[in-house]
Amino acid sequence: TEIPYEVTYVENDQVALGTETTLVEGKEGTSTKTYSNTYNNGVLSESVLLKEEVVAPVNKVIEKGTLVVSYVDREEKEVTPYETRYVENSSLEVGTEVVTQEGKDGETVHKYVDTVINGEVTESAYKGATVIIEVVDQIIEQGTKTTTEETRTTPVSYETINKETRDLAKGESRVVQEGIDGVITDVYEVVTVKGELVSEKLLTTKTTEA
Repeated sequence: TEIPYEVTYVENDQVALGTETTLVEGKEGTSTKTYSNTYNNGVLSESVLLKEEVVAPVNKVIEKGTLVVSYVDREEKEVTPYETRYVENSSLEVGTEVVTQEGKDGETVHKYVDTVINGEVTESAYKGATVIIEVVDQIIEQGTKTTTEETRTTPVSYETINKETRDLAKGESRVVQEGIDGVITDVYEVVTVKGELVSEKLLTTKTTEA
């Protein structure tokens, strides 16, 4: 008598899902029985089992892959902060700052392909980057001009005036009024850039007469 074999499955998480491999071929077993039979007038009257030999079946073993592999696209955004650049402007006073260009952060997208095995990322492959927003630097102009008022004085020597008079004898002289030197006071607007003279303009002038 044949004894059917069974089929058993063994999972292997290193083999792709859906893959089946036969590790052990199945083989049916056998059961052989030996009887002692007694017949009376050609009719079986007694049957005695003397022995039974059994050859066990060999079960079939099949390996089933359970490995699930998938490839997932992934993106990461990177923000690039803008920088601030300073530019000198000789038209602006020292201490004055003017923003001539607003700064703007840039944005870059990095692309990856992740290898996912049984729900776990095992490898990431970098596929490159794309600039979404260009970074724009902030530009600030700084004044280098200095404007000051400068007062300058110039002495003016007095003059001696001789007048004839009948009150004095010929050849005689008399000081009627002492002379006093005069002063010219000029006020200038002086413009310098980084210590170097650029221009000067006369604002006012005043003369103190002698």
